Amino acid sequence: MYRLLGTRSADGAALVLGAYRGIVLCDGYAAYRALAKRGAGDRAGPTITLAHCWAHVLRQYVEAEPAYPPAAEVLALIGQLYAADAAAQATAAGDPARFLAERRARVIPR
Repeated sequence: MYRLLGTRSADGAALVLGAYRGIVLCDGYAAYRALAKRGAGDRAGPTITLAHCWAHVLRQYVEAEPAYPPAAEVLALIGQLYAADAAAQATAAGDPARFLAERRARVIPR
């Protein structure tokens, strides 16, 4: 389901999320952070957890690298995560539980 609003404010995000409580996968837009931090009203900060999209994180480092060459190290690490994800997906044969187990086995530090 899609919902288009005339605003990108935290109030707009709250309207879209309604009574939802849990993990919100989103970009790094400030409205989501503001919504997660709210301490008053019917949506207190701890009721949602932000999980940012790797594509947006990747883009930030790609943009930073020309001015800050150490960003290349982070880009390499993100590349390793993408490779582990692809390998886990190939091994899991469409089984979500197996995919998660494979991914964890490949990316969680020991």
